[in-house]
Amino acid sequence: MRRLFPTVRLAALVGAALFGAVPEGRAGGDPVVVGVVLPMSGDNATFGEESWNGIKIAEAEIAKKDPSVAFKLILADEQSKREQVGPATKTLIENNRAAIVVGSVASSNTMQAAIVCKEAGVPILTPASTNDKLTSEVEKYGEDV
Repeated sequence: MRRLFPTVRLAALVGAALFGAVPEGRAGGDPVVVGVVLPMSGDNATFGEESWNGIKIAEAEIAKKDPSVAFKLILADEQSKREQVGPATKTLIENNRAAIVVGSVASSNTMQAAIVCKEAGVPILTPASTNDKLTSEVEKYGEDV
């Protein structure tokens, strides 16, 4: 049961982010690209798989509730390696044109993604990271909202 709550919480967060990320008049245009960076292999793959499953549930629920919301999920495997997170996040933003990034599940990995997102001006959501520095060190990891 403990594993279900983060997945449900993630589904709610992704849904809220997607609705907030869809610009006016965009419903008939190109979908909003949501980059997802998770550990799909390596030591933390279980957490990445659970998070991805939650995101897919949220995608189905959003599509059912409002089919006019157009978004596309693009998954990048950060391989449970901190040094892979930055390049994977950069690829999602620069090559895939992600308007928002979701991930990662480990705080140290999320910190790497947050630095890339801050530099690119792209918002980031994390499903599970708990390190206080992510919110207290806004000059490094993000803007104060």
